[in-house]
Amino acid sequence: MANYVLTPSNMTASTFVQKTPGTNEPGVAKAHDRAGSEIEGGWNVYPEHAAAGLWTTPSEYVNFVYTLMNPEDTDEGVAISSAVAAEVLTPVSDGYGLGIGIEDIDGRTRWRHGGANRGYRSFFLAFPDTQEVFVMMTNSANGSTIGNEIIRSAGAIYGWPGNDAKTVTRADLTEEALAKFVGAYALPNSSQPYASLAVGDGVLVGTQTGGGEFTLVPLSESDFIDPDDGQEITFSEEDGEMLLNAGGTILTRVAAD
Repeated sequence: MANYVLTPSNMTASTFVQKTPGTNEPGVAKAHDRAGSEIEGGWNVYPEHAAAGLWTTPSEYVNFVYTLMNPEDTDEGVAISSAVAAEVLTPVSDGYGLGIGIEDIDGRTRWRHGGANRGYRSFFLAFPDTQEVFVMMTNSANGSTIGNEIIRSAGAIYGWPGNDAKTVTRADLTEEALAKFVGAYALPNSSQPYASLAVGDGVLVGTQTGGGEFTLVPLSESDFIDPDDGQEITFSEEDGEMLLNAGGTILTRVAAD
């Protein structure tokens, strides 16, 4: 990775060499949980280094995305060739290439990818037609909340598509009506909970397994929206099972409180 991608992409401070938790590593922003406390050891080390082992900075990650936007076909000093770039950026499933989401937003191509290790949240957007790249990194499990606000603000300033504010009408549901949806939900063909829902103050409060919280505001007796990212959720009952539909992804309730 250092020889073929990082160094040619001018990512000289980036590495896949893992740092030992509990040590003093210069320049490392230590991870924090949702309560604002530093996690034990400062950070986790994961066995899946390719997916969860890159140490980098926002500026150097911008360099990587620029390299992906501008591949080269020469024998030396090549970070990414045009053939590799085309493979990475060709959608193969649900709008995703090899790790990167590719979307058509109002006639413009947009790339996106998010990251979430314990106590860290990151995200990037890119528009290859204008060579614009946005990278957000936080050392908090709450990072997505402020990150979404920053993304919306940047989009408004730079006129990026897909950033228009959505106005909805909130429904007032009783605690009893909200309680119908409380419980743990699993992805298809899995009995392991992916997220759980509880009743909040006029809303549903969700917790993803492994960390990460979200809020669902009611729009009707069965429709909800996450105000942080605009994701709309619809609940339905089929054959006695409660189903959660999140943009076409169906989760089944596996345990009701």
